[in-house]
Amino acid sequence: MTQTIKIDFSGESKKSDIQAEIKDNKLYVTGVPDGDTLEYVARDAETKSKLFVVHRSRTVRGYSNSFRLHVGAEAQLVEAQIQRVRKLRDGGTISIDYVLASSQGRLRLPPPSNKEAEPIDTYSGKTVELEKLV
Repeated sequence: MTQTIKIDFSGESKKSDIQAEIKDNKLYVTGVPDGDTLEYVARDAETKSKLFVVHRSRTVRGYSNSFRLHVGAEAQLVEAQIQRVRKLRDGGTISIDYVLASSQGRLRLPPPSNKEAEPIDTYSGKTVELEKLV
């Protein structure tokens, strides 16, 4: 059975400067500041309706402070508030704890060396497999 995860953005957050769209089988990400690195882009593997864009600043000090996460439908991304970022000792999985629309989430991004592992998002108690795009 297909799972639906509803995120209510009313009054909570505004549309992010960072946006992503898929057109003609190509991914377009706009608004990433100069000097930032696009770390990861993924989408909900089942419905393909929600995107996750992670970028990292080279100029911000502190590991957790350098990451930014944007979540939402194509061209409707909203920035999540990152609580903590950890790089696990399993070869480099990145775990990002975040708050979005007053609910807790955790994004787990496997290292590039692990080609078989898929990213996973757990938001408001529901876990969804993601499909890595970048």
